[in-house]
Amino acid sequence: MELGSRAFHLSKQDIFWFLFTLLTVISIVGIIFIKSLISYYLDKFSSIDRISKETLHELSTPIATIKANCDILTKNSQNEKELIRIDRISKASQRLMELYYELEWMIKNDSGEQPKTKVMLDELIEDLIEDFMQKANDKNIKIDSYCNSFLLEIDHFGLKKTISNIIDNAIKYADTNSTISISLESKILTVTNHGIEINPDDLLTIFDKYYRGEHSQKGYGIGLYAVKTFCDKNGIPISINSQNKITVVELKFTRF
Repeated sequence: MELGSRAFHLSKQDIFWFLFTLLTVISIVGIIFIKSLISYYLDKFSSIDRISKETLHELSTPIATIKANCDILTKNSQNEKELIRIDRISKASQRLMELYYELEWMIKNDSGEQPKTKVMLDELIEDLIEDFMQKANDKNIKIDSYCNSFLLEIDHFGLKKTISNIIDNAIKYADTNSTISISLESKILTVTNHGIEINPDDLLTIFDKYYRGEHSQKGYGIGLYAVKTFCDKNGIPISINSQNKITVVELKFTRF
């Protein structure tokens, strides 16, 4: 009886060590397989990234050529109908160039390659206001601006996209015949409009990627998520307050 018990006990040990060895081998094989799989997909992603950059680079030349030829044709043509057509082509090529810069920025941003340059923030804001003037005029909106001179070192294109998005939203959701105020004082950018009031509950989630607020069908949400992402990445606190149909967006550049 004792011999049988001892034999049974040894048999359990054998089973235990067999299972332990088997699991160890499976784990090692699994780790090797996963590392190989990760390496394979990293190589694939690297190839895709390289192809994207090369393709994007190839696009810039024909777009610039179209734009340059439009400028030449405009100077040499006296035909009004031709000039209208050339202007349409020129505007379309300009839009393509803007998309090119945006795609280039997105690719570099995803790979962490965004270079920082010196930017005069007050001049950038005034240039953007000029760009949006026609859109504001279409709603008979007046833009009052007061910006102190301010130089900082930052990702220029990302900053431009961020402030552009904020001004665009300010105009989009402002009442017709109202005034938008834009100020840059003590390294704080403030954009104020009179119009759609944001629900207090929405203010808690307005920067979320999949934000669905009362006015999300008109475009709120995705743009502000990108704005918040840029601000967080660059250490720029951002806040939105909305009450009595007055919405105030504030960006603090105090760390620069």
